[in-house]
Amino acid sequence: MSLQAKLNSLPFQPLLFIPRTVEELWQYASILCNNDSRKAGELALCYSAFAHHFDFDLGRVLMNTHVIQGKPCLNADGLAAVARSSGLIRFMRFTVLNDERCVYEMARVDEPEDVIHTYEFTIKDAEAAGHLNKAMWKKHRRSMMRVRALAAICRAVVPDAVSGVYSVDEMADSMDMSEQDRERIVAQSIGEEVSRAPRPQRAPQPSRAPQPSRAPQHTVEHVPQSQPPQHPSQHSAQPEPSEPSQPVQEIEEPLDTTPRQPRKLTPVRDFSTMGDLAKAIEHHGITRGEVNEVAQRLGANIAEMSSGDRGRFFYEWIFSAVIRRSRLQPNWWRDMGTAKPIIKSLRDEFPSLPLTANSRAVGHNLGNPMMWEALSTSAHFTGEKLEEARGLMSELLKDGGSQELMAKIARL
Repeated sequence: MSLQAKLNSLPFQPLLFIPRTVEELWQYASILCNNDSRKAGELALCYSAFAHHFDFDLGRVLMNTHVIQGKPCLNADGLAAVARSSGLIRFMRFTVLNDERCVYEMARVDEPEDVIHTYEFTIKDAEAAGHLNKAMWKKHRRSMMRVRALAAICRAVVPDAVSGVYSVDEMADSMDMSEQDRERIVAQSIGEEVSRAPRPQRAPQPSRAPQPSRAPQHTVEHVPQSQPPQHPSQHSAQPEPSEPSQPVQEIEEPLDTTPRQPRKLTPVRDFSTMGDLAKAIEHHGITRGEVNEVAQRLGANIAEMSSGDRGRFFYEWIFSAVIRRSRLQPNWWRDMGTAKPIIKSLRDEFPSLPLTANSRAVGHNLGNPMMWEALSTSAHFTGEKLEEARGLMSELLKDGGSQELMAKIARL
């Protein structure tokens, strides 16, 4: 039965996102991605790769796909859905699922009934692959065991349906990225929430009545005083350059080389308001003018960012004097000509940055608060303490860090 015939047979008309033209594809993708042009582009990429597996419904593609470093891939349950809809599977089920092992069974319709394929994934397999030190394997081991076994048995038993496709969690575990990004991507793909450190609960705030039209919202209270107006479509989670990248990496002001004093952790974790950002920059002695200059250069409207995006903006672009005073553009660390002198200057600013840390390791952790807070709190170390801090920082750069690792650095 054709897709249209299936729809006509339904007792109601469902709301489906089945684009008929490229223009409709972009229109629907923008709606589903809340007008985030980057995410809409990624969804369109996934649609071109996997739409035929999901009856060309853009909504189903959104729920079952992800783009990792430019590569579209399916989550494990989406891969299983493709296998089931192929008509090749008589049954698929797991018989064991715990923190130590997961066992799946599968049978094909074109094989004798007594042929049952079995695949087992154990904690020893995860350990051998180096997964157990990763955040999602620590927090959601059972879920990770399930999706890893599920994806593997689908590829092994019905390769004619899934064509060797690897799942989101498999791709993320095999790629070089920050642990923070890996946790976010994998958590979304398996339907788990990213765990956050508990923070004090705020008292309920009354809703504010509509305010009369005043100055643009991005001049809010504490931080930006002037930014050029922007079209809504220009706002995105990752600040985009307003002009082509410029290979300029000189530091506008010489860094203070006097002996450093101990620094305390940033007293802000949420960044939900402009006031939170103001508190953070004041704590580190950063001027509002510097923040505004960086935002204007990147074409970023800080007030319209989400809490998470505002926090990433602070750590990726503002926290380091070297970075905020250099005329850098996104992904500067990928260009060795630009990155080499910047990494050298970062090591002058934060001596505990390991001598072996390259631009790739730093680049993948630019938005990672743990890296910057650890570098800042250990900036005054010397001698053996400095060497020990560098060793701990090497661990942090590899896997994104942990509260325990931060505590070790703070106790030095």
